[in-house]
Amino acid sequence: MEEKYRKDDILERYLNIAYFGAGAYGVEAAARRFFSTSADELTLAQAATLAGAVRLPYSTDPSLGRAHRARLRERRDTVLDRMAGLGMISQATATATKRAPLAIRLRPEPGGCAESAYPYFCLYVQRELLSNPVFGGTRAERQRRMARGGLVLKTTLDPVAQRAAERAIAARVSAEDTEVAAEAMVEPGSGRIRALAASKKFGRNAGDRDNGPHTTFNLAADVRHGGGMGFQAGSTFKVFTLATALKQGWRFDQGFKTPGMFVPSEGYKNCAGKPVNAPTTKIYNASGEGKGGPHSLSTGTWKSVNIFYMMLERRVGLCNVVETARSLGVARADGAPLREVPTFTLGVNEMDPLTVAGAFAAFAARGRYCRPVAIVEIVDREGLRTRVPPSCEQALERDVADAVNHILSGVFSQGTMKGQSIGRPAAGKTGTNNGYTSAWFAGYTPDLAAAVSVGDIRGSYRYPLRGVEIGGQSYGQVQGASLPGPIWVASMEAALRDTRPTSFVHPDMSRFGGGHTPGLAEALAAEKRAEQRQASHRRHFRKLRDSYRQYYRWLSRRHRPDH
Repeated sequence: MEEKYRKDDILERYLNIAYFGAGAYGVEAAARRFFSTSADELTLAQAATLAGAVRLPYSTDPSLGRAHRARLRERRDTVLDRMAGLGMISQATATATKRAPLAIRLRPEPGGCAESAYPYFCLYVQRELLSNPVFGGTRAERQRRMARGGLVLKTTLDPVAQRAAERAIAARVSAEDTEVAAEAMVEPGSGRIRALAASKKFGRNAGDRDNGPHTTFNLAADVRHGGGMGFQAGSTFKVFTLATALKQGWRFDQGFKTPGMFVPSEGYKNCAGKPVNAPTTKIYNASGEGKGGPHSLSTGTWKSVNIFYMMLERRVGLCNVVETARSLGVARADGAPLREVPTFTLGVNEMDPLTVAGAFAAFAARGRYCRPVAIVEIVDREGLRTRVPPSCEQALERDVADAVNHILSGVFSQGTMKGQSIGRPAAGKTGTNNGYTSAWFAGYTPDLAAAVSVGDIRGSYRYPLRGVEIGGQSYGQVQGASLPGPIWVASMEAALRDTRPTSFVHPDMSRFGGGHTPGLAEALAAEKRAEQRQASHRRHFRKLRDSYRQYYRWLSRRHRPDH
């Protein structure tokens, strides 16, 4: 380098590509980002600040808060003292300049995700480049590769699906709401991420307020990819217990009687073999998702019966359920180990929509789980192409996945999503947490999977979804079918509008059909009679209402002045 360039040239080239923090690469971008000015108009204090930042761009990032700004000021003052020591400026000038505040005036990141048409997807790609060993052996190597520039990335984003998710969310949840909705869409069989959307706009709120129409959290993804802590996944986790039961030979109509209340006091062991019973915990069929009585694998799923699934989990083994979930890519949004407790099947773990969508996509792909991927190819400045192949494995037997799809299809025709449809074969599961702390819907077709979460960004436990107004509509309580479900339906309809409908593979009925649940036939017959009585009452009420309307119209005509 020194044989070809002068040292000033080398320094200039370095400063034009180096990372300064706060998403700014190159001194010009840093000048605009930090001080809303250009590099050739920097003051001494500003220039010294950037000279200090380039050495420690992460620990001095002024966009990350007071502590980082304090370290940045220390670095600036170190630079000024060194300049005085080298005779580049006088000590008096250095002392006077050090008295000045930093006077940071942050602009949106130049060339950063805030300026992208798809900011949440952009943030995911950025974090993936920095964290995935595929793109470099160490984080420093990955950082250098990204900082050098000249990369062309081919991603998996589908603008049609992205717009569908954004519009479905915006139609039902306002950016001003403290309740937030997020959705991720994944292609089954490849893991390609098609859309990442959220109800809030990406960026900082005015005055750096915590709450407002903007957020810098990638709400559809995990912490590793810029997301938050996630929300408890609720009854969407019952699908992992269902798959485990089918693996062990359970049949569609096989089941047992359930009480109105259940205490998990015995029979639960984690994957270390340690008992994790909860003798002080009482489980109810709460949140409008099912009630006690006899239930089969099918009816217990369609009605999302908590106690049935707690008892089923004990019968098939808690650790077996956890291992099924892990094989489908399930991991907590915050990166902590999964909580292996009796309420695992009720979704006690905090999740992000992308992880849940990726797991459900495996059922759509007949048991083939593919790690969600956003980048499929990188072309560097020399034209060298690096292709990123899908990372997939057969996590479930195909027959088991077909059986899961068969039961989850009934959620739309006979279960918690009855009356909601996308006009093509689909399967899914609602998720409503006890206490209404969050609500979910995760579902799929053979061509696309998606998961939608709703919760309060201020904290789901402190601010449950009860007595809330979201998107201008009042909710006594938010359930999986009342808000996440309609968002899913609207987004999937639009995303698949130009895709030919595909059917699920019919399950092997010789293996999964049949089974017996004591008292279920009688309970279903009684339920049908009750529904018929309610329908009869509704018809009688409509007739009575129509008669009154006719009578009042007749009265109004008789009492008009011209009669």
